[in-house]
Amino acid sequence: PTCRGAGEVRQMSQSFFGSVMNVSACPTCQGEGKTIDKPCQTCRGEGRQEVTVTVKVDIPAGAADGNYMTLQGQGHAGPRGGPAGDVLVIIQEEKHPYFDRQDADVLYELPISFSQAVLGDRTEIPTLTGKVRLTIPEGTQSGKVFRLRGKGLPHLNGYGQGDQLVKITVWTPINLSDKEKNLFRELAQLDGGKAPKHDKGFFDRLKEDLGFGE
Repeated sequence: PTCRGAGEVRQMSQSFFGSVMNVSACPTCQGEGKTIDKPCQTCRGEGRQEVTVTVKVDIPAGAADGNYMTLQGQGHAGPRGGPAGDVLVIIQEEKHPYFDRQDADVLYELPISFSQAVLGDRTEIPTLTGKVRLTIPEGTQSGKVFRLRGKGLPHLNGYGQGDQLVKITVWTPINLSDKEKNLFRELAQLDGGKAPKHDKGFFDRLKEDLGFGE
């Protein structure tokens, strides 16, 4: 190479302050100090080539959107036999069709009928591990949240499971028949047609249901 194995070239120049030595990487060997007489036609002497490989990755239980894992030594190969870099695997969590996530807890919204809310019921709901039966007490209000202990996601790099929170939504019937409308009119006459006074708002009730009340 131009540098005669030094990996750098030196040039003397004159300035106002006198002679100045300029040192730069050899343009022939790119600072390596040597060149390859017959470089590989595929890698052109770099000792590496671009390929795409597929590797299996074990996703830890409880991993969340935005978490990442480092696969050491699985990245690009270093030039001229240098060490390989790493691969960063960033997790993007897909939205579930009927579960929402809150840390290790999962949220599920359960619509029930007016009669179920008034009279109570036992209904089947999905969880991450299969279906379970939930008891709905008489007089359940819309917005009520039931907690199913241990039915959530595992805590990442920890112990135990989160919970499943089931939020009740009372469905208001539409397109009623004349008979159904008359029944509701009779009910309205019995209770005076007035809604009870709200002592607490939805968020107050939610905090109590989740155990954050005083």
